[in-house]
Amino acid sequence: MKQKFEVTVNKNDKVKGLCFHPVKSWILVSTYRGELKIWDYRVSALISSFNIINEKGEISDLCIRCASFHPTQPLLVCGGHDKNIHIFNYKTGRKTMTLTGHADYIRTVYFHKDRPWVLSASDDTTIRIWNFQNKTQMVMMTGHTHYVMCAKFHPTKNLIVSGSLDRTVRIWDYTKLVEKMQSSSSSGVASPFDVEQVSMGDSHDNGVNWVHIDEVNEVIYSAGDDRKVRVWKVDTRSPKLNDSDALYGHTNNVCCVVYNKKTDLVISNSEDCSLKVWNRATSVALETFKRSGDKQWILDSHPTLPIFAAGTETSVIVFSLDQMVHKSVTVGNEVYFLRDYDLFSMHLDDLKPTALLRDINKPTQRTSLDTAKATRIIHNVHNPNKNSFLLKFNASKTSDAKLLIVEIDKKTGKATKAQSPATNGTYIGKQKMALVINGHVEVTDTETMLSLGPIADLDKVEDIFQGGVGKFIYRKGNTAVFFDTVTK
Repeated sequence: MKQKFEVTVNKNDKVKGLCFHPVKSWILVSTYRGELKIWDYRVSALISSFNIINEKGEISDLCIRCASFHPTQPLLVCGGHDKNIHIFNYKTGRKTMTLTGHADYIRTVYFHKDRPWVLSASDDTTIRIWNFQNKTQMVMMTGHTHYVMCAKFHPTKNLIVSGSLDRTVRIWDYTKLVEKMQSSSSSGVASPFDVEQVSMGDSHDNGVNWVHIDEVNEVIYSAGDDRKVRVWKVDTRSPKLNDSDALYGHTNNVCCVVYNKKTDLVISNSEDCSLKVWNRATSVALETFKRSGDKQWILDSHPTLPIFAAGTETSVIVFSLDQMVHKSVTVGNEVYFLRDYDLFSMHLDDLKPTALLRDINKPTQRTSLDTAKATRIIHNVHNPNKNSFLLKFNASKTSDAKLLIVEIDKKTGKATKAQSPATNGTYIGKQKMALVINGHVEVTDTETMLSLGPIADLDKVEDIFQGGVGKFIYRKGNTAVFFDTVTK
């Protein structure tokens, strides 16, 4: 997990709303003191600022708790403590409308992906669907008995998922509403019966602060004041929604949770000032980011890129997950994974982590913490008789990077490590590695560590990956090349 961008907010302010633009390198940020801004996280530049004018004709400083982009149109929507929904055209910089009706703070607002609808959740215990083309409220959904902290449209189905401080996660079906709007014989006027609650789960021991829909694996993640992230299978056939798993590790209220499709990782954050990156398949926390005294409030995951953003008491931070996808590997029924400076194994039958190596490459000075952690674990798939791994450690300078060779005894489970002369590498055979040394690639025997010498005409190599027996893929700049050591 690498930090890509950070911008601080004004003193005594807090980041409350975040949303990545689906195409541009923009992130929308709303704050407790009423700021609404678009930042370009690639070049660290402020793109636009928007103001909400109150009834007195003054710029409002009331909290904007939520904000999101339209998937395809140049629109953004926000809501908060003034109890209104505001829609802006970010090309013109002008507000296009205000939707009124909620009786208390608005917690989340989202556009529908292809219908002219906005979904809002509020402390008035209702969820509402609005038509922003004709500026009207379509449906008000009731059933929650406490603040509705979050409500979202399902990305591919006619469903809405909501979470509330009444401890419940609920699924609502709006198929009838879609059919009514499409019917030529219908009056086109929606009724409360057009959206039905079809399932509800109440496994949280305290209030639910957030829900996130993972349409890839057909699950819902919920973040709760019981310090847990719960996982629910999307099931509308039963009125009882059952949780299938839980992620433990936070020591205070969990504020938010998201899933990154590009990396298959789950990210959560909490009032304990930490955010955690979890392996979705094993429910193990792979890495933790924490700043003392800086509470974490909100997250957003990019819809197509391996990045996510966190909003805290003091700043917005965009993180890259590129390296995280390489930090675990499955060998049979055993998962080997890296967490901070430690190497663990875990059997899929009992899911109990066992530490194999501790404090690998841990620096003595805190300034080098980010670059000292292992970023990749590579298993020798060509040799089933041994559990052999390479652990890659990045550094600010490529020449300072490290590559460790780890052997794990299959009978005792004891792990041993040795320093490699290379800065990068991969396995290409039962007893062969392709190692990157000073930008050149050398084929090396895994047993004797004797090199056959550098491969001719292959220099300035920046990265290398497995490619089969006798084969590897190397990267120079933005170019990736498949290389066969046998035919060459």
